[in-house]
This record gives sequence, structure tokens and C-alpha cells, in this order.
Amino acid sequence: MKIHDYAWWAVRSLRYNRLRALLTALGIVIGVAAIISLQAIGHGFQDAIFNQLFKLNPDVIFVLPKVGTLTDIDVTRLHGIDGVSKVVPVVSGSVQVRGSAGYKMFELAGVKGSDLPYLIRGADLLAGRIYDAEFEALVGYKVANPPDLPYPFLTLGTVVNVRGLTEEGEERLMSLRVVGIYEPIGASVLFDPDRTVFVDISTAKELLGRSSYSVILVLVSDPALLDAVASRMNLLYGGRLDIFSASQVKKIYDNIATQINNFLLGIAFISLVVAGVGIANIMMINVVERTREIGVLKALGFTNRDVLLMFLSESVSIGVIGSIVGVAVSIVLAHLASYTLTFEYSGYRITGYVHAAPEFSLQQFALAVFFGILVSLVSGAYPAYRAAKLDPVVAIRYE
Repeated sequence: MKIHDYAWWAVRSLRYNRLRALLTALGIVIGVAAIISLQAIGHGFQDAIFNQLFKLNPDVIFVLPKVGTLTDIDVTRLHGIDGVSKVVPVVSGSVQVRGSAGYKMFELAGVKGSDLPYLIRGADLLAGRIYDAEFEALVGYKVANPPDLPYPFLTLGTVVNVRGLTEEGEERLMSLRVVGIYEPIGASVLFDPDRTVFVDISTAKELLGRSSYSVILVLVSDPALLDAVASRMNLLYGGRLDIFSASQVKKIYDNIATQINNFLLGIAFISLVVAGVGIANIMMINVVERTREIGVLKALGFTNRDVLLMFLSESVSIGVIGSIVGVAVSIVLAHLASYTLTFEYSGYRITGYVHAAPEFSLQQFALAVFFGILVSLVSGAYPAYRAAKLDPVVAIRYE
């Protein structure tokens, strides 16, 4: 027999038992669709979350105190490291801001007005300007327009009372004029700009009673030098500072995300195994139902090899059809999921909302289709072997 003969046999058998073939192929469809869509959605969210967190600071090394404090001496020492182009000290803390609905709690970030564009990359102002003097403030969008209020909390040009608390527990009150409002930005590493009040660093020190810095941003001259500069900083400071960059966090994050994706893939592969059991069961039923037909074929001169390949072609056809349909279903399913599923995260001074498009690759499609066909082939192997080994005399007399 030729290849097209086996294909004709498979198509004829599937058309003869359409409903049975459809239900059998459904397991392969579900398994293949699950493998591809879970990978696509997982990779899409993985990249979207990381890009959201580091979109403002992709070439920055963050320096936080582990032992002791960060001072102007540290700023000078960090600026002298090879590969460093800019050092931006920041003072941060929590404050209460009085607006149209009374007092609300927000984050305060003290940074020089000239350094603010390095802290908040590519962000546009909704109104106003960047502060250039003490007792002026630029606020994030959610500070001016909190989600829980139907009206603005702060407006441009208003003078607001800001209440801070020092490390010694002393309460300090200061009046600040709102000179600017940011457009919605989204959360980044360490803080959420939308819920932050930005002031001059001297104003923040006075309001919070600080003489040291909360964090120092170190900008490198070339993103390729991030790891090298971070290593030099670790050698200089030992274990006194917490030093991390986007690339370091990405390695950790990717490792965690990969483990989660692998776990989800394992669940998807289970559905393929279940589909394989279904194929094996249906093929065994086919062998029993066609016992006399097999006997007649052998009596007409069909060899064991012919019968084996005929039944294998039927199980493989189920796998091919199921895999192709599964690919199409996975694309639709992944896009539907991307519109209905979102990822909301909350952590140290950051909250965010991520909507990501699925990411497909030819490798995903090829791998899923390969396993779909492989499962079908393996599942149909034993029933096909049983059919090939039937004694033609016994088979013809079978009732």
C-alpha cells in the first residue's frame, strides 16, 4: 500500500464514526490549546510586568542602606566609580496631605528639580511645571485625582498642608504650593509615581527630619555596564549596602516566572495524557468492531504491516486534526484571556495594574503539535499491534 492509501483509510474510518472521532480529537485540541495559550499568556504577562516595573529606570542601579545610612559622602564616592554618569540621591517617606476631602496618606519623594527627569523617565506633565524652589510640589495623577473620589483632591496652584513624621516621632507641618501634576504613569520599582508628592530634597529633609538619604539612583553611561558597575560598588562597600539593578532583578524574576510556567505546562500535558488514554480506548474499540473486516483484509493479501500502518494512520490523523484545531483555538483563547484577565500587584510602595498581549512563537506551535501527534501515535500503537496480530481465520469467524 502507498501513503495515500493509508490516508484514504484513515479519512474513511473517521468519516464513518464522525462523532466518536470528534470527541476523541477534542482531548488533543484541549491539550494543545492549553500548552500554547498558557505559554503565550505567561510570557506576555512576564514581559509586561517587568517592563512596567523598570520602564522608568532601565539603566539605573538602586542603592539602599543595609547597615548605617546614606550620606553626601556616599554620593561623592559613588560618582567616582568608573562607568557612572549620574548620581541622584532621594529622600522618601510617608506624609499626610490635606485636600478637598480632608487628609489622605501618600508617599513623599524629595529630589532636586533638575534630577527629577532622571527619576521619572519620559513622563509628561498634565499641567504646570517642575518645581524649582522650596515649598513647591509636583504631584502624581492619583494624588490630584484619587480613584475613590468623584472630584479632584488637589488642583494646580492650590496651597496644601502636608504633615510629616520624623524618625523620633515629632510631627511637622508644612504648606506647599502645587505647581505641577503628572499624567498617569504607572508603578515602577520602589514607588508608585502616581501616588507620590515630589518636592525639593531640602524640603523633604526638613519635613521628615532627615539628614540622610533613603535611596540613591546611580545611572550608568552604558546599560551594558550595569553588572560591571554594580560589582565595583559591591567591592567598594562590601555588605553595607543593598545594590541591585534591572538586569539582576530580571534574572531572579525570570527564574521564578519560568518555574511557574513549567508548572502550568505540566498541568496542560496531563490533559494530553488523558487524551491519549481516550485515543487508545477508542482504537481498541475499533479493533474489536472491525475484527471481521481485518480478517477479510488479511484473507485478501494484506500483510500485518499493512494492517498495523492502517490503524496507526487513523490514530495519527486524529492527532494531526486535533493539533491543527488546537493551534487555532489557542490563538483565540489566548487573546480572549488577555482581554479578560489582568494582573494586579502590590508590594513595597508599589501597586500596579498590568494588561498584556499574549506572545506566540513558532517554537511553541511546533512543540505543542509535535506532542499532540506523538501522544496520538503512542496511544494508537498497541491497538494497531493487536489488529495486525489477529489470526485471519479466527477474525473472519468472529461474531
